Amino acid sequence: MVDTNDKEALMIRFTAHVAIALLESNYSLGKSLLLGAMNCLRNATNVQQSIINKALMLYAFTLAGDTDRRTTLLKNLKQKAVSEGGTLHWERENAPKRVGVPFFFPIYSSADVEITSFILLSMAKGPGITKNDLTYMAQIAVWLIRQQNPYGGFRSTQDTVVALQALVSYAQLIYKPNSSHTVVIRRGNGQVGQLNLNQQNRLLVQRQPLPQVPGDYNIAVSGTGCCLVQ
Repeated sequence: MVDTNDKEALMIRFTAHVAIALLESNYSLGKSLLLGAMNCLRNATNVQQSIINKALMLYAFTLAGDTDRRTTLLKNLKQKAVSEGGTLHWERENAPKRVGVPFFFPIYSSADVEITSFILLSMAKGPGITKNDLTYMAQIAVWLIRQQNPYGGFRSTQDTVVALQALVSYAQLIYKPNSSHTVVIRRGNGQVGQLNLNQQNRLLVQRQPLPQVPGDYNIAVSGTGCCLVQ
């Protein structure tokens, strides 16, 4: 049996999904439904909510242009961010402990991917994006990319749709038409290799063999635009 609190949490979650669908589609006949949904979400901000509900509400308020509630929720969620190896992500409450595997990134749940994706999506579609915002979003994007499977998807259809939408929205912000980079990998005082990225090979995955794994390496990047090194 589901207790009352769980039912209320699910109601808020479903309401947020409906509001998001209406806001994204700009469905003209759904204005009265959207008004009721947004009123429900505004009232829900006065009650303690789960992280997944806060992430959904954040995106709904972002699309609706409710700057005050968006700012409050985003500030609260940033305080709950998990920093790990230069990346940022969010985890659902009472998440089970993960068993680490040497040389591999930890595998997180579909819920964690979805929560993190909605927060990245909300930031990417928000107003007045600064350089600090882009740097913050980059740490989220790297974490999401590490969660992708070999086929480009994630844990489920639902989190894959949201995660790809978030990554595309972030990519649109950082895209530069004539970007180019020189990536130099060093170990100690010696150079291990160099990768050149430009407009012609920007979609090509380049690999550099490392002489020893594990090992300590330094990476220096020069140029314009944004590239992902992992």
